[in-house]
Amino acid sequence: MPEEVTVLEDLGIIKVNSHGDITPEDLMGSMRSVIEINEAQGLKKVLVDTTEDTSFPPPLTLLRFGVELANIPTGLRFAMVATSKQEDLMKFLETVGRNRGAEIRMFSTERSAIEWLNKD
Repeated sequence: MPEEVTVLEDLGIIKVNSHGDITPEDLMGSMRSVIEINEAQGLKKVLVDTTEDTSFPPPLTLLRFGVELANIPTGLRFAMVATSKQEDLMKFLETVGRNRGAEIRMFSTERSAIEWLNKD
């Protein structure tokens, strides 16, 4: 699976490291893992690093995924780190999620993403 979900214990953040060719199944599997960690540990901050991705699912799949993110009833906050090459697709996902009530933002650096996650 090209996505690995771990916990950054010292920061209280769930981290999704994404790399390679990402499929719709990868996206949904990662979301399930994030929800499981949220339910077990109560963590609500999610850092998604997509900088090592080589391909993404098509926009229609990202649209559906953005809707799913907004429907998660756990109050999660998602910060995505993306390269300039990925910016259009990640901004699309951000817009879809935000328009439906998800707390999701795109950043160009992990540092800025973590700063946003830690704001109250």
